[in-house]
Order: sequence, then structure tokens, then C-alpha cells
Amino acid sequence: MPHSIQDLASGLAKETSIREHRFLPGWVVQLSKRYNERPENPTVHLCDLTENSIVYLRSEGRSVVEPCWERLGVLKGKRWAWYNYRGIANYLTGASGKVARLKKWKDFAKLTGFDVNMLEPFVSSLRTSDGPYIRTLRNPKLPLNLATPAGARLIGYYGDSNNRNGAFTNKDSALHEDFRKTVTKVFGDLTMSETVSNRGGFKDGRYIRSNVGKIVPAALTVAGFDNTRDQKQANNPLPSWIFDCNHLIRSECLSALWDAEGSVNYRDLKIGQAIPVVLYPEETIPVWPSNKAFRRISLDDQSCVLEHPPLLLISAALLLYSLGIVSRIMPTKLSSSQGEITAYWQLRVQRDQSIKAFHSQIRLRSEHKQKALDSMAGVSSHLPL
Repeated sequence: MPHSIQDLASGLAKETSIREHRFLPGWVVQLSKRYNERPENPTVHLCDLTENSIVYLRSEGRSVVEPCWERLGVLKGKRWAWYNYRGIANYLTGASGKVARLKKWKDFAKLTGFDVNMLEPFVSSLRTSDGPYIRTLRNPKLPLNLATPAGARLIGYYGDSNNRNGAFTNKDSALHEDFRKTVTKVFGDLTMSETVSNRGGFKDGRYIRSNVGKIVPAALTVAGFDNTRDQKQANNPLPSWIFDCNHLIRSECLSALWDAEGSVNYRDLKIGQAIPVVLYPEETIPVWPSNKAFRRISLDDQSCVLEHPPLLLISAALLLYSLGIVSRIMPTKLSSSQGEITAYWQLRVQRDQSIKAFHSQIRLRSEHKQKALDSMAGVSSHLPL
């Protein structure tokens, strides 16, 4: 874990020490533990993508495959090799027919010692068939680099998402346009589709979904996200490597996160996040959509809630502080559903100096949010210090 995260946590704790909602030292301990437990890498190679991807290769790549193919013929026999790896054999002979999936290339590599990533310069396209739709990635930008402004925006857009199907859901069409451009910059020419539904959040309305298939969440898994569960259960923070990136990359990550999940109000900038919590059995929590204010639960249960913050907000607060922006994190309410209690938290930027710092360094793609931010920066001197 980068040492700068500890330094940022110490600085933010001091900045908020005299305020009601201060940054607690135990929160960065949990964040550090998560980073240490889950490997993450901003560089995504061919071998990291979904195994059902069909790999199309240019003819120039045959020379790097042929030595290992000859080795397999000696090891298992040429007939066995042709029967079990017909797609690779067809590629080497230039014959037409079924091409090889990434899983076959990996199996071939295990037998022969071949490095699958040596194919990267020769991949002309990938066809992914995980799920009900086939998607094609033409001229993939392998290896994929997420430690770029576009990669950081992708991380921000997926900060609070169920990443299993790769869909990005939002009401704002401008964000979908930016999201699709971002995916193209990071991955290449990927087949994408759009659907519209009347419900995509807590309220009814017209929600747009940009569908990109499972190749995107596969890459985000390498970057450090847990894509197996919803965000409330997975409790994903922003990846630790973002803290080592330059100023532009960090600001672009926060920009996309705020565009997708944040709000810009008259008096503050805010992001909400929910997380499961276990309380003492004596506490009664109403069923959603009813809720109970955090201040109304017992002091013991308040301690239980404060011990388990959403790591997305912890990492976002530290990333904001790396740009000189002070924020506060606080639980606001609790509700229950299907026997599980959920605590709702907020990250808020309120102070005059921090609002100005946010406005000067982070540009939002959402037009109405950026206008509200411009207006807030203009009147922020009236906000409480």
C-alpha cells in the first residue's frame, strides 16, 4: 500500500479533529487491510480477460507460436495436437475454420510454456460471448492501461455499481456519451448497445443503460474491484494505485465518481453509500423505505455503525484530500430489508476553501451539476467555515 495513504489519513484526521464528524484512524486501518488482501494492477493483459473470448490474430503472430506448437507435437503427438487444438492449428496453417478461444490458448500455454501475452501485438479483434449478447472488440489496445485519465474515469463511473454485467445506468445522456468514449479510449472499438427502462434506482423515471458486456468488469477485476457482488456487499474502495497517479488522473476519477453518484446542492457536494451492518438485537430498525436517523439509535449501536464505514467513501475522502479538499464522512440513517440492516452514509464537502478547491480542479461532465457547482463556487463565501 502506498505510504501516502497513511499520510493523507493522518492529515485528514487532523483537519477534522475539532469537528463533529471527524475522520477516524480506524478507518484507514480497514482500508489498508483491504488493499493488502486484494491484489490490483492498472495494467490488464490478454490473459486477464474472459476465457470465452475468441481471439482473432494477424498472420505475423505465427512465428511466436510455431516453436511451442512443435514442442506440443513432440510431447503429445501431432495428431493429438491437431485434434485438441484445431483452432490454433488452423491459425498456423492459414486454414479457415473455428478459431481458438482464450481458454484454449491458456491450456496450450500450460502444456508448452507459451506466454499468452506474447499474442497481444497481433490481436486484431476479440469476440466475447459471455452472457446473452456477443460483443466484438476490434483493434484492442493491449495491454489495457487504466492508469490514464480515461482509465481513471472508467474507475469513477464504476465506483458504485454492480459490475457483473458491465452496464452503466444513469438518467443523463451526456454521461452515457462520455462513458462510451471512455470505454473506447481504454479498450478500443467495442460493440456497445443502449437500452432504456422506467426504473434504474430508487425512483421511477427514464433510465438509460449503456451495455458493454463482461470484458469491462473482467478488466476492473484486475484493477482491484470485487465484481462478484453488489457494491453494498462488496464494499469496493477506489484502487490504491490511483493515489500514486498524477493530479489529472486523480481528478478525473473523482469527476466521474461525482458525475455518476454524487450531487451538487446549494450548500454542499455530496456522495451517498450504503453498507450492511450488524446491531444489537434490542435495536428496532424500520423496513425500507422507512428509516431511523443515526442519532436515534443507541450509543452502542452508533459505535457499531462507525466501526464499519463504506470503503468507497473512505478512499474518495482521501483522494479528495490529496487535492487539498477537506470532506466529512458520516452515517445518516438506517433501514432494514429482508432481515438485513443497512446503514446509509454520506461524504460531504462543505467548507468554503474546499468547495473552491473542488471547483478549480474537478470538471464535471454533467451539465446541470457543473452549473450548480459554478453557482456554488460563486456564493461559497456565505457558507460556514
